Amino acid sequence: MTTEWCKENYEKSVTSHAWGATPYDAGWDGSAKYGEDLPASTELRAIFDEEMALGAVPDWAVEIIRRMIGPLPMCGHYAFPKPLLQICEAIGGEKAAAFVCGCYTADAARKTLMSYYVYCLDAWRKHAPPDVAKAELAMRRCLPLLPPLPPREPSFPEGSHAEAAEVAEEIGTAQLGKDWPTILDAIYRTLGAPSPPKQAAIRRLVHRLRWWLKTLIWDDDRRDRFQLDVYSGDARGDEAHHSAYGNSPFGDPFFEEKKLPEVQRLDKQIADTVPNGQGLVDRIESTWLCAPKAFRYLERILLEIGAIGSGKPPKSNASILQCEDTYPDAASHKAWYAAFMASLAAWLDAPSLSACNAAILAAGAGASCPRSGGLFTIVPATDSQQGAGVTPDARLLLGEPTPVKHWLVRLFRHKLHLYEKHDPFGNLVGAKSTGKRGTKTI
Repeated sequence: MTTEWCKENYEKSVTSHAWGATPYDAGWDGSAKYGEDLPASTELRAIFDEEMALGAVPDWAVEIIRRMIGPLPMCGHYAFPKPLLQICEAIGGEKAAAFVCGCYTADAARKTLMSYYVYCLDAWRKHAPPDVAKAELAMRRCLPLLPPLPPREPSFPEGSHAEAAEVAEEIGTAQLGKDWPTILDAIYRTLGAPSPPKQAAIRRLVHRLRWWLKTLIWDDDRRDRFQLDVYSGDARGDEAHHSAYGNSPFGDPFFEEKKLPEVQRLDKQIADTVPNGQGLVDRIESTWLCAPKAFRYLERILLEIGAIGSGKPPKSNASILQCEDTYPDAASHKAWYAAFMASLAAWLDAPSLSACNAAILAAGAGASCPRSGGLFTIVPATDSQQGAGVTPDARLLLGEPTPVKHWLVRLFRHKLHLYEKHDPFGNLVGAKSTGKRGTKTI
C-alpha cells in the first residue's frame, strides 16, 4: 500500500530531517519562497516513497541522516571531499562516524597555521619591533607537524641577535611552507600606523580567531588542546538552541564568545568609530576556520582594516599572507566533484555493484562516464584502487546496493544538488564558482 504524499506524512518521515541549510528546511509550506517547491518536487517524493517502502528505518540510517547528512557543511569544508567520502563510508559500513568532519571542525595543522598569523597580528597590535617578532618566529620548529631541522654549527655566539637573524633567514621558508618574515612585513605594511579604530578592529579579530583555535574540534581535539590559558567564553557552545553538527556534546560556539562584556565593548567601539563598522564586526565574526577560504577571507579583512582612515577602498585582490595553497583550485575541485557525482549515479542506476561494473566494462575499456561530461573515466570498483589517493569513485565505499542504502544515497545526492544551487557549496565545486582562485588541489 502506497503512503500518501502529504504534509502530515512527510513531516513524520526520516527523510524530512535531512535538509538543513536548504530551502526544504523552511518546511512544506515555506520552501517555495526560497526557490524550491517542496510539495511539487518529484525527486523528493520519490525519495520519500523509497523510505515508505522500507517499513522501519534502521537506527544506523537515522543516525547518518541526523548527524552527517542533515548538518552537512553548506560551504563544503576546507577538508573537502572528506565530508562527502565520510558519508559514503558510513552508508557502506552501515554505521555513522564516531567523529563527523563537519561544521566547527579543524585539525591541529590548520589551527597551528592560523596561530602563526594571529601571532603576527598580535605583534603589530602590541607595537612589537619587526625584528623582535621575526626572531621569535625563527625560534619555532613547529614540531611535531614538521620533521626536525638538521643539526647545524652556528658561526656566531650562541644566543646573539645575529644568530636569530641567521636562523630566520635559514628556516624562514621551512615553517609550514611559509616565509614568515616576509608575511610579517606584509602585515605590518598593510595595517600601517596604529590608530584607535585599527587597534580595536585587530584586537577584536585576534579574540575571534583565538576563539576558533579553542573551540573547533577534531578526532584528537575535544576543545582541550589550544588556548588552554585563555578564557574567551563558554567553550561548551550551545547545542540546545543551535546544534552540535553531529558531534555532541560540543555545541555550536558561534554566539558564546560574543556574549563577553569585553567583546561587546569592542564591537560597539568598532561600530561607532569605523565607517560601516557594524559590517566589519559581522565579517570578523564570520571568520570560520573550517571554511574552504578562511585564510583568504582573513587576508581581505586585513586589507579592509588597513584602509581604515585612508579614505580609499581596500585593495581586495592583494595577496599578503602567502595563503593561496590553503584554498581551492577551482578546476581541480570541479573535476573531482563531477566524477564523484557520476559514480553516485552509476551506483544508483545498477541493481548490484557487479552489474554496475559489468555495464561499464561493456561500454569498452577506458569508457568515459556520460554523466561527467567526459571528466571521469570509470573502471570497475576493486580493492586495488583503495590506495590510489582521494578517489572520486563512491562505489568503493558504498559497496553492494540495498534498499536502505539506495534511499540514503539518493537522498544524499539530492541534498548535494540543492547545495550546488543554493549554498556556498556551489562555489567550491564549480557550479557557481566566484572569487579569487587558490592552488589547493585534491
